[in-house]
Amino acid sequence: MLRKFDSGAMVIQNKSHSDEEVMSRIRMLVTKTETLRTGITASDAALTLKIAPALAKEHLLTAETKGNTNHLVET
Repeated sequence: MLRKFDSGAMVIQNKSHSDEEVMSRIRMLVTKTETLRTGITASDAALTLKIAPALAKEHLLTAETKGNTNHLVET
């Protein structure tokens, strides 16, 4: 399906990368002990989500906007 992020970036997104699924995986990442101290970068999220860093950043920004996490770091 075609997805347009608030930034204007558009991607073709698989159903396995729904907002709910991605937010769940980001929540698991930000609750790790080391992440609670340092936050996460788009590169960290990209490795976890197995997507490009630019797309991971879009997902992190969406998570911040929706208030699902307070430990994110933009890079």
